[in-house]
Amino acid sequence: MSPVQVTENTFHSSRNSTFYFASGPSQGTPIIFVHGWPELALSWRHQLPIFGALGFRAIAPDLRGHGRSSLYSTHHAYAQRELVADMIELLDSLGKEKAIWVGHDWGAVVVWNIASHHPDRCLAVANLCIPYATFERGLDVLVGLVNRDLYPQNEYPFGNWEYQRFYEEHFEKATSAMEANVAATFKTLFRAGNPDGKGKPAVSSQIRRDGGWFGGKGVAPNVPRDEQIITERDLHAYVSAYERTSFYGTASLYMNHAANARYALEALNDGHLDMPVLFLEAEYDYTCDCVELAFDRTDEEALPRSHDREDLLRALDGTRKACRGQCKPRALAGCESSASLARLRCRAASRRCPTRAQRKWVPGPVSRKTDWPADPAVHPAPLRLRISDDRRPSHCAPPWLRHRLPLLGRGPHGS
Repeated sequence: MSPVQVTENTFHSSRNSTFYFASGPSQGTPIIFVHGWPELALSWRHQLPIFGALGFRAIAPDLRGHGRSSLYSTHHAYAQRELVADMIELLDSLGKEKAIWVGHDWGAVVVWNIASHHPDRCLAVANLCIPYATFERGLDVLVGLVNRDLYPQNEYPFGNWEYQRFYEEHFEKATSAMEANVAATFKTLFRAGNPDGKGKPAVSSQIRRDGGWFGGKGVAPNVPRDEQIITERDLHAYVSAYERTSFYGTASLYMNHAANARYALEALNDGHLDMPVLFLEAEYDYTCDCVELAFDRTDEEALPRSHDREDLLRALDGTRKACRGQCKPRALAGCESSASLARLRCRAASRRCPTRAQRKWVPGPVSRKTDWPADPAVHPAPLRLRISDDRRPSHCAPPWLRHRLPLLGRGPHGS
């Protein structure tokens, strides 16, 4: 199979300029990958040629304030309303009505908002690390999801979200520590997950106590590059980009909680998502600890109290009736921060296992020869995006994934 070309492109509107990578045929079904903090379109470099080769039009933009997209000097320019508008304009520029949207970290927040505010522009959505109806609703909601067994109120008033409050209190101090040695910052942040962190307070919960990032030292430690996660060439690309743009734009994502919460109230369909949805959690992401799911618990007290409790109970009950034992379709998260095995899990007690019952909806790893449809756009089944353990794609959304998405676990990732 010949290599698939990845091109560099820039779209200009009256509001904003968006740089993006593209791969695959222009007439293919668009699949748009949205990066998080502190990342770039480059974060999806492994996924773009794969999906392009499968016939999709694979797109990965630099969000505003990042890489080669427009930069702004005010925090409010990085509110979710603006980011969502940028993505809708990008989709318009492709001449497409709908896309499959995939997000990681703050990119997941953007994708959740696209799904809830513009469902007519979505074929399906898939997100990593950040569950639905969490970051979009602001810091107050996040604090309500804190696991107080692990983060006692008197020691960690903002729980695993202490670092987000630190941005609001000491923005310049937070960003200057990252800019003091950009290469060291990325080598510190882009590392493989560590199972030793399970059951312990996340590093993010220590930021206010330490007086800043990196133990309050004002600069990241100059640790060796993690060769499992990032090459020297890719590290250079990140460092060059952030030395040019600074961390102002990416850190400003944390400075709009109130505005984002107001925007969340404008969601259509009472915030219910009716399109095919996939959520992938990161096992070793201790800032957004979504591994111990509410589905793992039989007591109703496992559910967060700051959401529509009755609706969550109904969704949870429906999931319990849909499967038995453990169902663990797995996926590998292809992004850098908190890199580790990501998995979608649902545990409940009942008679049917949806993975087994709907096996015809979930084919095994697809070979490169004949089993993938030549044109995914005409395939009759909705798409479920998953990279299986051997890194080959599978697809199709089984009906059990289409229920309204409840909050998974106690709180989202904020790396």
